[in-house]
Amino acid sequence: MFLLGSHSCCGRVFAGPVQAVAPETILTVVEQAGDDAQIQMLMEGENFSGDVVQRVVAIPLGASGASGEDRLLEATGMEMRFDPDGVYVDNVAFDSPAQKWRVDFDWVVLKFNKPNTLMANEWFYVPAYGLLFLLVLWQLARRRKEERG
Repeated sequence: MFLLGSHSCCGRVFAGPVQAVAPETILTVVEQAGDDAQIQMLMEGENFSGDVVQRVVAIPLGASGASGEDRLLEATGMEMRFDPDGVYVDNVAFDSPAQKWRVDFDWVVLKFNKPNTLMANEWFYVPAYGLLFLLVLWQLARRRKEERG
């Protein structure tokens, strides 16, 4: 599933698991992404039959520490070309993940999503336990009032 960054509910905007960024920033984003981060790209190009197709590719990046270009090459087998009119796949290594995804050279990156930094799910327990504590206090106060009255 390809998510475009945020969801809207009741007029408020909530951040999603990914954030849409300009495809020109792909190498910077890949270099700065954490360990085992995942990026998403919407790509378009010709298949072997000559038909123009679009494909969504979710790319697990693995361990961090390398440059963006090296990390992308290691994770996908793709080398990118940055032209004024867009970002293109310049080369696809033989037997690479990109070749298995049926991505070929001269495909263009239409959209690029990076992982969004979200707070840990465990933080949602804090208000839930707070409400539970208030409910217990309310019930105890009600019981004392009934015992007196």
